[in-house]
This record gives sequence, C-alpha cells and structure tokens, in this order.
Amino acid sequence: MLEIKVLAAVGKYCTQLEDLNLWSCKGLTDTGLILLAIGCGRTLKSLGIAACVKITDASLAAVGLYRKSLEKLLVDSEFIHNKGLLSVAKGCPQLKSLRLQCRNLTDEALLAVGKFCQFLELLALYSFQNLTDKNLCVIGKGCKKLKNLTFINCDFLSDIGLDSIAVGCTELMRLEVNGCQNIGTSRLQSIVGTKGIITVGQVCRSLTDLTLKSCNGVGDLALISVGQCCSLTASECLCKKGKIPEGIYLLDQLLKEGLKPSTASYTVLIEKFCEARNVGETKAFWKYMVDRGVVLAVSAYDSMILGLSEQGNVAEEMQWLGTMLKSMLKPQKKTFERLVQFYLRLIGRVMLYLF
Repeated sequence: MLEIKVLAAVGKYCTQLEDLNLWSCKGLTDTGLILLAIGCGRTLKSLGIAACVKITDASLAAVGLYRKSLEKLLVDSEFIHNKGLLSVAKGCPQLKSLRLQCRNLTDEALLAVGKFCQFLELLALYSFQNLTDKNLCVIGKGCKKLKNLTFINCDFLSDIGLDSIAVGCTELMRLEVNGCQNIGTSRLQSIVGTKGIITVGQVCRSLTDLTLKSCNGVGDLALISVGQCCSLTASECLCKKGKIPEGIYLLDQLLKEGLKPSTASYTVLIEKFCEARNVGETKAFWKYMVDRGVVLAVSAYDSMILGLSEQGNVAEEMQWLGTMLKSMLKPQKKTFERLVQFYLRLIGRVMLYLF
C-alpha cells in the first residue's frame, strides 16, 4: 500500500513528472494524492485513477486547483460525484482527453464538460446510468474539436443526443456505440436507432472509424448513409486534387447504387472543382446537376463567381451574379469583397497603362 509520505515525496522531488497512472492502489487516500498534486501540479499532463477505493471528490478538486496543464484524465471510481468532475472541468482548460466510468455522475457534471472543455478531442463514457440527451446537446455545442467519441453501456443514450453531437462535432473521426440498446424509462422505443447514425453519416464527413455493438435499433439505412458519406468524401478529395474525371466516375457509381447525394454534397463538389481552378469542368458538372433536378445552394454560386473572378472573366462573372440575384439568392459578404478587390486591381492596371 502507498503511504502518504511516499506520494508527498514524489510530489516534492519529481518536479518534471508528466504522466501518472494509479491503478488498484487500495491504500491510496485523498491526502496522498492532494500532496502529490500540490508538488507536481504544474508539469503533470496525464493522470489515470482506477479502482482506488479511498479516492473521492477531494482529490479531483485538488487536480482542478493545482494541475492547470492537465491534458488527459482517466477516472474509474464509484466514489466520484459531480463535485469532483466540476472542479476538473473548470480548473483544467487544456483538457483534451477524458475517459470516465463513474456511475454516480449526472447531467450537472457533463454539462460542465460541455461548457468549459472546449479543446476536448476524446471523450469516452462507460456505464453511465444517468446520461441523458440534455448534456450531450451541451457537449455538441461546446466541444467543437471532438474527434474520438465512445459510449459503452450508456442506457439512456438516444438519437436526440447523437444528433446533437454529430451536428456540433463535425470533426468527429471515430465513434463507438456499444451496448446502448435498453429501453429508457421515459421512452417506448429503441434508444440508439437509425436516425442518429444517419445524421452522423451525413454531417461528420471526416469519419473514418465507426463501431456499433448491440445496437438493435440501427437499421440498413444508417449504414447506407455512412457509406454514402465515405464515397462522397473520396470524390471530393479527387476533385480537389484535380482528378475531376475520377471524381465524377466515383459519383456516377454512387448514383448507380441508388444513393442520392444531398444538395449540400453537390455544393461541396462544386467548391472542390473551383479549388482545382477548372471552370470549364465546373460548368459541365453544374449542368450535370441541374439536369438531375438539383437546386444549388448560395455557396455553390459564390464558388462559381469567385472562380470566374480568378480567371478575369468579368462578363460571365456578372452574368452569374445576375442569375443568382434573379433567383432571390443573396451572395455572401466575402463574394462582394473579392469582387471589389478584383475591380480595384483591374482599375489600377488600367490607370498604369494610361499614365
């Protein structure tokens, strides 16, 4: 068993300690961990606490107070409550990774995570019996940099919460949902179903790793949506690299499979064409979309106008702008700014030529 004086010595003399893992240290108490936190709080970046039965909220309060540079935290304890995690969320603004298996935590604690941990990239929640959609909505709004998300045995996770996460955390690359299939006390339906995963597929365009286990409410349409997202992402990358024929071929294959991209997806493809500085191909693809009844968004028109501006094609540029205005579409501010800059440069060249 670890004695208090041992941890106090570590805190006092190991002033460069960055990574500390405490597993099944049954003799470890709050006093020892608090002394350690005071001693090496400035350098510690990663802390793991699991199966340490005498560690309570007091230790996490010390972590929040003295370990401002903490980036990773793992806590597995049934003796940790809201107070402890609130202290960490408020006191550790650089937190990037948070893994929790604390069955006594409620909405209050995770609401604080969503509010204060804006740099969070990894969040893993295990066996949360009190997890509800309310805190997931806040996490979706506050943790915009989230890339890795895990839910295991979180009985009350629903499509509503998953929707909020997907819409807010668009940089998500990895999602695992495991064993979240129970019936909630206030719901008479499967908790995680097709709708939530469809939203993930449509919005999280950087998704590379999806794991679904024991999710009985997830149907075929969910996986079709995710597959569509992956195909469109590949097509966009090809177009951006200038491999436009390959990008169109991949899109054709997608359509042959009966997967219809959304208007937003087509708009992104237009933007990628313009980034490749191939206005001719862009016009052809525009016609390709119009022939299929696609109504393009404002950003697609903006991309086309800016692409023409880069080529100095003034007449056609104004023609597209007129078409846009006739369609009751308002160009973005950046489009007008770029047009003004272009005309100022053009006027400057004319003045130099004349004088």
